[in-house]
Amino acid sequence: MKRATVLPLLLIFLSPIFAQEETLLLNAESAVLVGIDSKQVLFEKNGERICPPASMTKLVTAYTAMRLWENREWDLDRRFLVPPAADFRAAPPHSSLMFLQAGQIVSLKELLCGLMVPSGNDAAVAVALLTVGSVEAFVLEMNRTMESLGFGNCQFADASGYSPQNRISPREFAFFCIELIQKYPVIAETASLPSFTYPQPHNLNGTAAVYGFVRQINHNEIIGAFSGAVGLKTGYIDASGNNVALTAERDGTRFAAVLTGIRDEDGNRRSRKRTVDGTALLSHAFSTFADYRFIFPPFFDADGTPMHPSETVVTLEKTAIGAVSIERRGDRLIFMQEQRPVKVILLEKPPLVTPGKSVHPKFYPFKTKKKFDFDPLTKYININ
Repeated sequence: MKRATVLPLLLIFLSPIFAQEETLLLNAESAVLVGIDSKQVLFEKNGERICPPASMTKLVTAYTAMRLWENREWDLDRRFLVPPAADFRAAPPHSSLMFLQAGQIVSLKELLCGLMVPSGNDAAVAVALLTVGSVEAFVLEMNRTMESLGFGNCQFADASGYSPQNRISPREFAFFCIELIQKYPVIAETASLPSFTYPQPHNLNGTAAVYGFVRQINHNEIIGAFSGAVGLKTGYIDASGNNVALTAERDGTRFAAVLTGIRDEDGNRRSRKRTVDGTALLSHAFSTFADYRFIFPPFFDADGTPMHPSETVVTLEKTAIGAVSIERRGDRLIFMQEQRPVKVILLEKPPLVTPGKSVHPKFYPFKTKKKFDFDPLTKYININ
């Protein structure tokens, strides 16, 4: 196979990532790190180990709700009366709470904040009831949503994460987080708020707030402690310990990480080890690898039809940037670094255009009923 020379780089020098598992010791039973723009798995430890995600479930709740609200053309300022079943006093013992009370008036944006910042189980119930009428029906929507995105190992029994019957694959959940922040960036923006206070005077609607105006700090300890961290969600449940889904950005480089099964000796929900692990993984990401945006020459198939790369961003090991080559194999471009494959980019033909209609092709790695292998390419690309 003829080997192409390295193509010019359009600097977008975004920061470093890629970790060999043996060089990074983590407390977490499972951990996955992915380049958000390159979709490359950069570090993986037991990424397929199924576990209950606890309150990370609320990311799926938020995504599903946004999808339904968007379809109904509801904006985030839309306000509702809090139903009795969403009153905080109806939540299970030891719940994280937004402190909703029946009869108060709350906006969808406030419910989103209540889900993401204090991780309110009452907020999850309110979202379900106000969106589709029942928690059971909303959970069905959550599972349909995940199935439609191709994440079949992520299944849910409730909207809050309280049930140990909820389950995720950390690898799939990391890619779900990418889908979430790309489609609904407002969720990540909300998840990065340092604190949230509820209720406000405009919420009361004649009710007396049991605990007054409650200000709660973001449950994600890494927000504010790690430069560039912008989300996403923590969770604790006895069955899996402390879990966290993280995203971080510096100078345009973005990473997503999911860590599960972190156990502190004291069983504390605000986990020191979770903070240590998250910081270690993200620090390794930003100090080891870089994203590059490639400018490609024209490509053609055997009949002379133009073909266009479906992606342009590739994550490469910073210290070996001189050891990069690109091989074309039919409709694939294989990026090699130090003799190992690190990325495959598909070459696509332009779509047929109906007169009067414009077409904007996009590449989606998550397709309904299509398996997408999220393994690092070194595991499944045959170079010989």
